[in-house]
Amino acid sequence: MRQQFLPTGRVHYLPMSEVDEEGVVTSRITGRQRRIRARKIVDASFSKTVTPAMRPPPYSVAEGVTCVPSSELPRMAAAHAAYVVIGAGKTGMDACLWLLENGADPDSIRWVMPRDYWWINRETYQPGEEFFPRLVASIANGVQSLAEGATVDEVFERQEALGEFRRIDPAVKPEGFHGGFVSDSELAQLRRIRHIVRLGRVRRIDPHEIVLEQGTVATSPQMLHIDCSAIGIPPRGAKPIFEGNRITPQWVRLSQPTFSWSLIGHLEASLEDDEEKNRICRPIPAPDTPRDWVRMMAIELSNQYVWSRTPVVREFQFNSRLDPFTHRIRSMQPTDTEAKAHLERYGKFVGSAAKNAARLLAG
Repeated sequence: MRQQFLPTGRVHYLPMSEVDEEGVVTSRITGRQRRIRARKIVDASFSKTVTPAMRPPPYSVAEGVTCVPSSELPRMAAAHAAYVVIGAGKTGMDACLWLLENGADPDSIRWVMPRDYWWINRETYQPGEEFFPRLVASIANGVQSLAEGATVDEVFERQEALGEFRRIDPAVKPEGFHGGFVSDSELAQLRRIRHIVRLGRVRRIDPHEIVLEQGTVATSPQMLHIDCSAIGIPPRGAKPIFEGNRITPQWVRLSQPTFSWSLIGHLEASLEDDEEKNRICRPIPAPDTPRDWVRMMAIELSNQYVWSRTPVVREFQFNSRLDPFTHRIRSMQPTDTEAKAHLERYGKFVGSAAKNAARLLAG
């Protein structure tokens, strides 16, 4: 910012500020206001993340109870011998793993899990040449599962059987999906935690009990309560990316925000017509349930079909360092027999996957 952008005279940096719909910027420090004029406004706040440290817990906490956001865990953990982790998403998982990796007894951890989640196997999305066949296999597995599954549940069960998806407890059917990743070693650690509370969301924490939607569990002022209940990427639906003088970046490829936003910038620099740009880039809403993964895949496959027939996108994908697929697939050698077999399997199932996704979403 200070060494490259500001010296050009073309960039103005307004930190610690809020901007409203009318383009008025208000400093959080001084309250000073100024109006900005821009040919286009890129509104990245639509996809903003929410962490536990950014807001108070969404439940009441009695006086004398220690409840901190997950970011405070390293500072507070040593003063307590037992812990309550509140939240079943990625933040809750990371808090549990941090405690276990730093020597906490698994039986000292009580994990409040309002609902179980499906997780993506981290092994399937590793960069590097040696992992390329596994990456192509994962892509093919996704369309084959989507093509052959009679229901959303069956699609996820097929993905689990193929090693693509994971769940913490094999006996519990997950109701949530946020696109988080977990490795098998992490999963083994998390399965050491035996005190799982599945009684819905926390309503309040009293000095000696936690009141949840479907019951209560005991606690004490000596326990450290760790709030991990924020939804990192709130599901907000979608809106057109290109609207007049406003650009609203969103995913256009499943779980790849950096590639998505770079493609959006490339189209803005290359094309004039908003309707055409929106046709090329249908936004993919952030997921909340397994059904949302089917919806994400349906939009992803539609986008990929359009991109394959749009020269300005094909050239961008081939040259983009943020696209881990296109350049490598085009440069495959005769020796890439395993990757080629998976790519052929992808071609075999992609059409029926798109049709079955539409059927599942309509049902």
